Amino acid sequence: MAHSGSRMVTNPKQLKVAAGHLASADRVALMGTGGNLAIAQHMASDIYRHLDKYCFAPDSVNSTALGGDGGWQQPWIRYAAKGADLIILITCRIESPAVFALEDIDQDPDVATLLIAPEQHPTIDTLVIDVDYYHEFETFALMSVYHMIEECGAQLPLLPKSAPTKDVSSRCDVYCIDIDGTLTEPHDGDPWNAVPRIDRIKQINQLYDNGATIYLQTARGYISSVKRHPNDPQAQQRNADYMYRGKTEQQLKEWGVKYHSLYFGKPRASTYVDDRASHDSEFFALMDPITKPETKATPPFWHPV
Repeated sequence: MAHSGSRMVTNPKQLKVAAGHLASADRVALMGTGGNLAIAQHMASDIYRHLDKYCFAPDSVNSTALGGDGGWQQPWIRYAAKGADLIILITCRIESPAVFALEDIDQDPDVATLLIAPEQHPTIDTLVIDVDYYHEFETFALMSVYHMIEECGAQLPLLPKSAPTKDVSSRCDVYCIDIDGTLTEPHDGDPWNAVPRIDRIKQINQLYDNGATIYLQTARGYISSVKRHPNDPQAQQRNADYMYRGKTEQQLKEWGVKYHSLYFGKPRASTYVDDRASHDSEFFALMDPITKPETKATPPFWHPV
């Protein structure tokens, strides 16, 4: 298999410098040469998603219009400099028309420049990807931008956990529980600094240990998702899940909450009406005799339909 062995492919100091550029920027332009253009387009989307920065990359129509019958890279970089305060170029060659254009922009005090390349540029800040093969460079270039995003403080999402496969439709010990205001103290809309209610978490964990199925449900992310997708509830749910799952799961792990699945499927509302609902204070008041290790009693307010 063709690869560069186990050596470190990025320099931690260079990564911090690169992340510093990204953290300081408000408007980011990304460009790549060859296959790296796809990486630039993908990362423009994720920088916007995770850091909420205005971010753009070349598309085919834009590139063709700017390039005409000639090359498009140099005209596009000059175009990007008019709207960006940081230009990131991903390329396998530091001697290319795109790099030459970036050298000119590097003289502009209002536009920062960053090169992601396999070797150090003499004047432009460079995040060196120390590999031998093209496919390795493209893979690690993508990963390096994600590392920059993490250095800026973003919590990247975890893969979702698999939902339980067993049939729970006829069981009376399947619970769907809210997070904020139920497993936490009431707060002012900042869930990341919420205070966990350890007594309630212990009760939920006891239910879990006694064999109950625990689903957690949250409306986190719906305020921003509604603004982004005002008329599409399914898109709102997908966006909330994508943006906030990783950070929420990490928080639940820190609190020691035991559960089977986490759902971002509860639109934000002032009142929730459900024929199987119980107010959180009533529920946990009734949990005391149920969550003792020696019993697996059924809550008295459960009904089968």
